[in-house]
Amino acid sequence: MQRRHAWGYLWGIVLVLLLGSGLRMVGLEQSPPGLAPDEACNSYVAYSIWHTGRDQHGVFLPTVMRALNDYRMPLFMYTQAPLVGAGGLTVFNARLAAAFWGILAIAALYRLGREWFNPPVALASAALLAISPWAVPLNRIALEANATVAPALLVAICFWRWRRTGRFPYLIGAATAAGLGLYTYSVMNLFLPLTVGMRALASRHQIRARWPQVLRFSEWASA
Repeated sequence: MQRRHAWGYLWGIVLVLLLGSGLRMVGLEQSPPGLAPDEACNSYVAYSIWHTGRDQHGVFLPTVMRALNDYRMPLFMYTQAPLVGAGGLTVFNARLAAAFWGILAIAALYRLGREWFNPPVALASAALLAISPWAVPLNRIALEANATVAPALLVAICFWRWRRTGRFPYLIGAATAAGLGLYTYSVMNLFLPLTVGMRALASRHQIRARWPQVLRFSEWASA
């Protein structure tokens, strides 16, 4: 019976991911209609980086993207680069990275739900995100904010796994996801340090008990 339930949840998340993918990818070139100026700017920067290694202003592999009249975090554009660079500068390819980030967020939320609660709660949470009237339209436009949710969820997953198991790779995974998250959207420079600090405070007993491992991680991160 338990194995049957496990297979049921597996097929459940597969169906949720297929539903989420369909809502984010079907008719991507037609809906929303047209290409907004910010989408066009992001896509051209990604196209330029793929072919020249430089943004539209000639900066080589920038860590902050200079757009037309503002500055943007680069991770989303770097994930756009192979899609628009190899596949062509089309509306569909430009928006495909946004859909991929949205699908990754659904999978990550399911994993976090299983870690914190149980499979039914995880599946329900993933299904709600898959059909969310807030998430679906955002995941269909080529804007860098799409890349924020998945790294934040991965930080929570890896840190929780480290807290439970004490395995060093999970601590590295949490730090890597947090580092990538800082390059997704400007507000994450405030949000991620606050959330990581709160998790560290809540896990102070585990951190104290595993202090040699934390010190080893600090040496690894500063190397």
